[in-house]
Amino acid sequence: MARQLAKNALVMVSATEVGSPATVEALASWDMDLSCSEVDVTGIYDANKQYVPGQGDAKGSFTVILDPDSDTLDVLETAQKTQALVYLFVRLNGTGAGKPQIKAPVYVTGWKISSSSDSRVEVAVTWVAGGDLDHTAQAEV
Repeated sequence: MARQLAKNALVMVSATEVGSPATVEALASWDMDLSCSEVDVTGIYDANKQYVPGQGDAKGSFTVILDPDSDTLDVLETAQKTQALVYLFVRLNGTGAGKPQIKAPVYVTGWKISSSSDSRVEVAVTWVAGGDLDHTAQAEV
């Protein structure tokens, strides 16, 4: 089994569901949580607790080195200010026909700019799912 390198992964964004997404430039780190809830279905006569998976969830964050000329940061900042839905694409193996991707309609819920003396300026972006995730492989590019 091959190990996955972060340098091959892409986080991309689009203001619309159709068209080509743009890569989030100067990405410093990212995470995506696809956990689901656990529903307790324990009956009164059960010897042990019992659970079944509940509804899925999707949320995450990423940190970007600030670039005032970044078009993707403009899309994300506008989405956060206007509470508009945008589309996030996570491509763990890069771009290419048949390669896996996760396409998620998301709301940008957090926008935090930070820095300190003698360091870069970063934007920490948090997001939550705004609809069903699409795990369909990439089409022809």
